Amino acid sequence: MNFIKKETIKYDRDMNDPKRPGYQTKDELFAVNEKRIRRYIDGKVIPFLRLNPNPTCLDVGERNPRMEYLKMRLNLNVKQWDTEDLNFDTLNEKDIDYIFAFDVLEHIQDLLWVMKQLKNALAPDGSIYVNLPENARWLWGKEHYFEIDRDHFIKWILNPLGLHVVRQKKIFFVANWRAFFIGVRPLLRIFRGESTWRSMARSILCFHYRIYEVKKDI
Repeated sequence: MNFIKKETIKYDRDMNDPKRPGYQTKDELFAVNEKRIRRYIDGKVIPFLRLNPNPTCLDVGERNPRMEYLKMRLNLNVKQWDTEDLNFDTLNEKDIDYIFAFDVLEHIQDLLWVMKQLKNALAPDGSIYVNLPENARWLWGKEHYFEIDRDHFIKWILNPLGLHVVRQKKIFFVANWRAFFIGVRPLLRIFRGESTWRSMARSILCFHYRIYEVKKDI
């Protein structure tokens, strides 16, 4: 099910520098199990969406198999906002009916700036669909700048921008819990320093997400 192959894009700055702060795309986006993609998109994302026929759509971040599968399932034509650094760049789009920001905002330092760009690109009655991880601090992924809960997202990001949540739903999604009950290899990886107890706990206990539909204030 190769929805899309990762392409190497050249930038003036080294985007793969592990010490470089800010938004970075991750190889994990292209290493997701195909069954897991279908289970997550079909079971969690699509039932939440409410889309009108023939919409204009925009996806935020790098093209990846999850979004390609969603586009295929719903027969959507989706523009892409894939830029050098979402923390700084301006989105030059207008009157977009639906904007999808999945698996990307938690990697961004300046969330207020990015959400402002999305608001400016949104049609008057359009919707921004966002999913965000929402875990206890000790379970945050090391690649995440933050994991924000609903109240803080509304108070500190949406309210100042004149945005509001229309609908939201908490999602509990365990990626592959069976892997940690088969053999001793997961424990050996931890003892050898190849993995951490936190990564093991995240896979068993998580992922806790919240998916939102966000609109402009009237």
